[in-house]
Amino acid sequence: MPGILEHAMRHAGTQAALGMTEVFIASALAPERLAAPAVGAAYDQDRLDTVIDNLARTCAAITAEGLRPCLHPHVGTWIETERETRAVLDAIDPRQLSFGPDTGHLHWAGADPAELITHYGDRAGAAHGTSVEELLADPAVEIVAVCSPHAFHAEQAEAACLAGKKAVLVEKPPATTLDDARRIAKASKDTGGPIVVGAVHTYDPAFKLTFGFYVITDRLGYSPVEAVSLVFTGGSLITATIGGWLSDRLEGRKIFVPVASLVMGVGLLTLGFTTTFPRYLLGSLILGMGTGVYMAVDMALVVRVLPNPDNAAKDLAVFQIANSLPQSLAPLIAPLFLTIGGGNQNYPAAFTAALVFAVLGALTVIPIRKVR
Repeated sequence: MPGILEHAMRHAGTQAALGMTEVFIASALAPERLAAPAVGAAYDQDRLDTVIDNLARTCAAITAEGLRPCLHPHVGTWIETERETRAVLDAIDPRQLSFGPDTGHLHWAGADPAELITHYGDRAGAAHGTSVEELLADPAVEIVAVCSPHAFHAEQAEAACLAGKKAVLVEKPPATTLDDARRIAKASKDTGGPIVVGAVHTYDPAFKLTFGFYVITDRLGYSPVEAVSLVFTGGSLITATIGGWLSDRLEGRKIFVPVASLVMGVGLLTLGFTTTFPRYLLGSLILGMGTGVYMAVDMALVVRVLPNPDNAAKDLAVFQIANSLPQSLAPLIAPLFLTIGGGNQNYPAAFTAALVFAVLGALTVIPIRKVR
């Protein structure tokens, strides 16, 4: 229930910010009711009492955000019959819950919509209609939310703009073709009515990362490839500084190498299994963070285990060959994994192999005894 209340408050706050004053509220759809609709199937008074109690708490949360919740009885939910509708409206304070009837569903469930609306007329907060044309022609309707099937979004959003509505909220996707998207954009520009696309991932890290990507590409002017490089480099610079300092502070090297390798492995798996560009950026960031620690500490480790200070330059050259040679061979080996299962795009297999090689490389550090 706390999660539901939090969601209700957040949703109500968003709606209130858009200038809306009422919102429909209904019970959840129930399989028992969907199997035998409009007859009050599986009626249980204790369950109805629980529904009323939860609904009252939700209404209080919504009201606190400045919105007026309106009960919307609906066939297939635990509030579908006249008896259930009356029980809810009679039990909850009118200041917390208004009435937003669906006349079609009430009639379907055997109720007399006119009688119910007359009885609870002083609590009527919103009406439910079936004609888009009548809705858009009603001057009392100032804001329109388009929640119809995808194919109708563009047409109805454009019509709402042309009808002079103050704002139009369109569910995803706002259009199914580029021409339709341009059409509603033109209608919004010509009429001055803003079109807002409904998004439910405001707090999703991937959602935030997407807009971070747009800042990099649109505002700062970097290409997608440059954006990946920038994210990778930024991550590696930060962790190289922190990792090197921490290694010196703890006077330890070896533990940082396997840890960095595992972080790099997580980044490689993220890259190999990603299906979106924002997640690819996330994988690049993780890989960069692991690489930063690895390069800073690994180089310090190499310097400590050089066999002869008089030949340090030669030994470091050998180390550089050992570091560069695998990078040169990787493009030759990668097709062996990319073609697993047929085709040439088995990136999960290729990046998983990269993870295995990274872990194997880290394991070779363990036998070193000269440094801690």
